[in-house]
Amino acid sequence: MTGALTPTPGQTVGPFFHYALLYPGDGDLVAVGTPGSVHPHGAVMDGDGAGVPDVLVEV
Repeated sequence: MTGALTPTPGQTVGPFFHYALLYPGDGDLVAVGTPGSVHPHGAVMDGDGAGVPDVLVEV
């Protein structure tokens, strides 16, 4: 990747509670190996550039 990253606007909705969000298979939108599936990945950083450990990214 080249160039500087541009911060996206912050948004807070919640709070969400960890115990209510996790369930078996919660990280899989489709079965592993499904033709045409993709594997997005990345990191969420705070305003100081530190990683955010408890972020929820909705798709």
